[in-house]
Amino acid sequence: MPRPDSPLNRFLPYLLALTAVLLMVIARMLLTPVLGSELPFVTLFPAVFFAAWAGGLGPAVVAAATSVVLALYLFFPPSMSLDTAGVVAPLGAALFVLTGLGAGWVGRSRLQAQIRAETAAREAKKSEERYRVLIEQTAEGVWRIELPQAVSVTLPAAEQIDQFYERSALAECNDAMAHMYGFQSAAELIGARLEDLMPRSAPRNLEFLQAFIANGYRLTDAESHERDREGNERYFLNNLIGIVEDGRIVRAWGSQRDITNAKRAEAALLASEARFRSVLDSGMIGIGFWNGAVITDGNDALLQMLGYTREDLRQGLLRQGKLTPPGYEETDRNASEQIRLTGACRPYEKEFLRKDGSKVPVLAGGARLGSEMNDTVFFILDQTDRRVAEERLRHAERLEVVGQLAGGMAHEANNQMSVVLGATEFILRRSDVPAPVRQDAEYIREAAERTAAITRQLLAFSRRQILQPQAVDLNTVVRKLEPILRRTLTEQQRLKLLLAPALAAVRADRVQIDQVLLNLAINARDAMPDGGTLTVETRNVRLTERYVAARPGTTIPPG
Repeated sequence: MPRPDSPLNRFLPYLLALTAVLLMVIARMLLTPVLGSELPFVTLFPAVFFAAWAGGLGPAVVAAATSVVLALYLFFPPSMSLDTAGVVAPLGAALFVLTGLGAGWVGRSRLQAQIRAETAAREAKKSEERYRVLIEQTAEGVWRIELPQAVSVTLPAAEQIDQFYERSALAECNDAMAHMYGFQSAAELIGARLEDLMPRSAPRNLEFLQAFIANGYRLTDAESHERDREGNERYFLNNLIGIVEDGRIVRAWGSQRDITNAKRAEAALLASEARFRSVLDSGMIGIGFWNGAVITDGNDALLQMLGYTREDLRQGLLRQGKLTPPGYEETDRNASEQIRLTGACRPYEKEFLRKDGSKVPVLAGGARLGSEMNDTVFFILDQTDRRVAEERLRHAERLEVVGQLAGGMAHEANNQMSVVLGATEFILRRSDVPAPVRQDAEYIREAAERTAAITRQLLAFSRRQILQPQAVDLNTVVRKLEPILRRTLTEQQRLKLLLAPALAAVRADRVQIDQVLLNLAINARDAMPDGGTLTVETRNVRLTERYVAARPGTTIPPG
């Protein structure tokens, strides 16, 4: 098939014009017996009109000129000659040529319009082909929603949204969009209602449509919350535009990008940041950020441990050389090397210097945040309470050893006192013992009993004495122990007894009560190095809730 710009296609309209003229000349010659020499130009007009319609101005001019020459030569007298007699033939020829020019001009305009229409059709087809290729190849979802019953833009936004949900349906989309909703192809998704894609129950979807209306039926990078065919949550970033005709929205075009994974990653990151922030703000441990020379940031727990303020932190006062006392250089170097090689170091014990110069024992650890050592995070856990607890444990272990030793000694002393008490009882039962001897035996028995009481206290201290609870008059106990309590205090300290009359008895081990009072006296003596008064008071008290609330140190429940 010849190309549009080939020589044959360029000259074909002229050939057709000449052919049409020849055909019409032959027809006119056949009609000569009937028409004679009348109306030669009229019979040739169809050829000119055909040439103008098929080829435009050029073929029409050729057809008109050829027709004039043949008409003058063949049909005007004298025949077979171009000489004409009179003015009729020249005038007719001129009118014929002008008519041919007009027809040619009209034909030319028609052909140009046809060419423009064909060009536009070809471009539209190419554009549609490019559009199809684009929407099929793009990773974004492309869609078109139709509203068979258009929605007036003058309605309130809520009413428009109601009609969107009632009337709209997905008319077109690509496979990429179908995959976002869990379908294999676009054909499975086309026809879906708006409710199927954007559940009305999600407030964010209503906000999305309200924004679409408020922005003149156009949205850019607007987020929607939707569900796929399995009911799983999906998040999309949308660009869409509504088509409004005669004050009614008839359809909407748009594209969307699936950002579900990004939203999940964002949510996970926010949750991680929230967890880290809760740890950072909890005050459980001190956390700081170190650039190799100075602490650039830290939580309140860190600042409290080290005795610095946040203003000190901003001024860069927490820097290398001011925070660690001598003796930990090698330990810190090992930790830094471990962080450089592995990204983190095992927790280790060290001490930090507070702002006031005192030391605080800590358990420290750190990790590298970036590839360089100038971006690290570290934590410190105050070990002061632990060291106090360890010291108390060691003290308790020493007391346990002392108790065991005291228990052994008390056991042996108690055995000896049992012999002494037995002998004195034997002597005192005799009636022939002289009075002076009997008095000496009484003294020996009282001393032995006091020694036995001491041994019982030692046994109780060592946890080897079985408690013997009984009804005890606390006033009697205090009075008997008064001499010992006074000797326990210093000369600058005095003992004051406030013993209530008609005091109710308590059920307790007598030896333990003695030990409690003695311990209280010793503690009071140590608490008043400059002198003071130790008051021992007894009275009947009912532990009501009000009484307990007024004494925060009370650990006995009300009742």
